[in-house]
Amino acid sequence: MNYSLLVQGGEDGYAAVVSGSYNIFDPDAPLSGYLDGLLSGYLLFDANRWNPLLLKTILENNNFTYSKEYDGSDLEMPADLTVVLDPKTHLPYLIRGFEKHPLLGTSTHDLRVYDYILVEGVMIPQHFKTIYNSHQLIVDWVVDEVQERYTNYNYLGPYVGTVDELKAEQSWSDLPGVWVMEQPGYLYRQMLLELQEFVVVLDAPSQQSNDIIKWVDDNIRKPIRMVIPTNHHHDHAMGLPDYVKVGAKVVVPDMAKEYYHGIPNMEAGTFTRENPFILEHDDFRAAIIHMHDNHHAKDHVYAVVMPSCVSTNSIVVVFEADFVISNKALDTNNDHTELWQLIQNMQSHRVSKHAEYVYY
Repeated sequence: MNYSLLVQGGEDGYAAVVSGSYNIFDPDAPLSGYLDGLLSGYLLFDANRWNPLLLKTILENNNFTYSKEYDGSDLEMPADLTVVLDPKTHLPYLIRGFEKHPLLGTSTHDLRVYDYILVEGVMIPQHFKTIYNSHQLIVDWVVDEVQERYTNYNYLGPYVGTVDELKAEQSWSDLPGVWVMEQPGYLYRQMLLELQEFVVVLDAPSQQSNDIIKWVDDNIRKPIRMVIPTNHHHDHAMGLPDYVKVGAKVVVPDMAKEYYHGIPNMEAGTFTRENPFILEHDDFRAAIIHMHDNHHAKDHVYAVVMPSCVSTNSIVVVFEADFVISNKALDTNNDHTELWQLIQNMQSHRVSKHAEYVYY
């Protein structure tokens, strides 16, 4: 899509397409003109919020109130931050902090800033990178639009789930040891594989991990011996230290071990893209597969579970995260590129086209 959108604030404000097509299904369509104000209002809000001179404008208007309150971030001043300046331009090159990261251990946390432009006499960076330990790239983004992905900044509130609220289901009669766990009101489903002597947990979102551990202890009454994150991103791996504390081995692709080296007392099990990790049970067989050609995360895995003795009508269950997202409030909702990559992987691994799907 190639279009230009003009947004004007104030009492006579409006949003209108002034060139190109705003219709994703008809890129050659004529101008659609004015857009719905309610649906476009966030653009004006974010344009003002990202104005580098916003604070200066507020102060010059002299129409504000001032108060101080505790924000709960536990940030003490001085904050022990280091600012490194470019020796040629004398502009900030990086801002460095230090932290005890749950997965990476004691780490440097750098915000790298690039590509400055002059805005009303102020030099403003456009390119930002978040880098841990000088080489582990976490975020790389360029400010070239006005908050196109604004919903990424929605805060859904603190975790308030409880063990009693956990919804546990065994949905497939020929897979009696397979559990799907869901905390109502939260985005993350997990899968439990109950083997003869122990339990394997698939995925590891933070905080919910403690409820899963308690639920397994109260209901299945077998130890959790393995935990397998779908990828190293924080929303799928930050619960790993909790599982390690109760004796679980962390099973990941061989290339991903470095992501978790900071977890105290962690025992790692690894596998490769060519040789999936296999779990055998009297009733089912689970293959943990390291995906290929995937841009979401290099270590992304998904699980394929089927009965030990497969027949023509056997159920096949696929568990994955981040490729199929039912929550339409998220900008990654069913990204076509990622869906296509998932389909290509499942086709390559000969997954049944009638498989049932457990996601996010």
